[in-house]
Amino acid sequence: MTRNNRHIPPDEWRLSRIAKVNAAFDLLVEGPQTGQELADHLDITVATAQRVVHDLRLTLGNNDTITVMTNNQGRPSEPHLYELVGNYEDSIQWRKGRISDIEARLVTAEYSIMPIARGADGRTVEGKKAAKIERTLRYLREELAAMDG
Repeated sequence: MTRNNRHIPPDEWRLSRIAKVNAAFDLLVEGPQTGQELADHLDITVATAQRVVHDLRLTLGNNDTITVMTNNQGRPSEPHLYELVGNYEDSIQWRKGRISDIEARLVTAEYSIMPIARGADGRTVEGKKAAKIERTLRYLREELAAMDG
């Protein structure tokens, strides 16, 4: 890993990554931020800021009720705002969007694994994993569809 033409040892990068996640959290406590604003404050690229937000979501999702919502500002041309939310009621629209998005991704994953499962040798680890993933995704999709009525 390099930064400004300087080699960064893996341990320093890992610590630097944790520090960036913590700094992003602190910035979001102050209020909503765009990816560009996070990038500017943390002296990183927007793409890296997005990865930092991803890491922050993983950290919070693993052991907290707080999450990072992504909200649009009303117009597609406007940058999205990242916002911390800890109140369940404050995230109704975002939650509905996330559930819908995840359901769509499950369908895509199911249909992506189908040809792999059909073509793989079911006696191999790869074949067993593909078959298990396909069955599990189908089961989950059917259960969720049944909830919709």
